[in-house]
Amino acid sequence: MTLVATALGLTKLDEYLPTLLMSSGFFLVIQLITHAFGARPNVAGRIVSMIHALVILPLAYSAMQAEKLNADPAFGWDPRAGLTFAVCCGFLWDIMHTTVWFGGMGFVAHAVACFSVYMFGFTPFLAYFGARCLMFEASTPFLNIHWYLLKTGRSGGKLAMINGVLLLTTFFFCRLVYGTYVSYGFFKTIFERWDE
Repeated sequence: MTLVATALGLTKLDEYLPTLLMSSGFFLVIQLITHAFGARPNVAGRIVSMIHALVILPLAYSAMQAEKLNADPAFGWDPRAGLTFAVCCGFLWDIMHTTVWFGGMGFVAHAVACFSVYMFGFTPFLAYFGARCLMFEASTPFLNIHWYLLKTGRSGGKLAMINGVLLLTTFFFCRLVYGTYVSYGFFKTIFERWDE
């Protein structure tokens, strides 16, 4: 893998490849277990998505605290970022899952783009922003709970109302407000440091 990683400029990948492979196996096993219990592809996908979000959010938050990343958003590196990106890229089953079960080009394009972006984090250019972009996933657990409640006929109760408020709040603040802020910083950093 060293030759491939080096050729692609992924200088930090070799160290985290075992974690990436274990993560991929972990998410695949969860998917297979949910299918073994008779879960439909949508249900299995939501379960794995929920687990991914609950695992990746604390990892991303930890990486956001890294002084080396904060000191140099363009070229800083910290092992916590590597761990976070490896676990995230291990979620690559999403590419296979969406291709096999849903086949829509939008789903496939999203999966391939996300995988590519987080693999790019191993260059390690702009690793600072990778962890921050993963915080957009804060609304995912609430979105999945909303889906579960809807599919089980419990969308009109108090739990659904509380979850709905949390979903809208996290989506608005994490994806729209914080997402815009992070995107601005991302493009600003690229333009300011392009020649380095």
